[in-house]
Amino acid sequence: MVRVTVKGFTVEIPDEVARRIVEFDRTCREAGGVTQIRTSMYGIEGFGRNVIQLVCWGASGKVKNVYIPVTPDLAKSLAGLIKMKGIRVADLIEALHKAGIR
Repeated sequence: MVRVTVKGFTVEIPDEVARRIVEFDRTCREAGGVTQIRTSMYGIEGFGRNVIQLVCWGASGKVKNVYIPVTPDLAKSLAGLIKMKGIRVADLIEALHKAGIR
């Protein structure tokens, strides 16, 4: 588990999930895009409660996306971090880098 604190909000992310987020962001930036993390605490069609969606947005729209299975607690924590606390994905990536995830 990687424990990261961003703007006073702390979340623990499993190592594998943290690595996948950082790797996705790296390849997205190399393609000239920006990463968005989407969470759903309630689940919608094609997007359940126990996944997060990483989306790479480029100048012409969505470049690629990936779904990562997570625990309900992690989905809730990430939703709180990103949606309710207004934390930018770049802030989360920076915190993961500081925690040693490359």
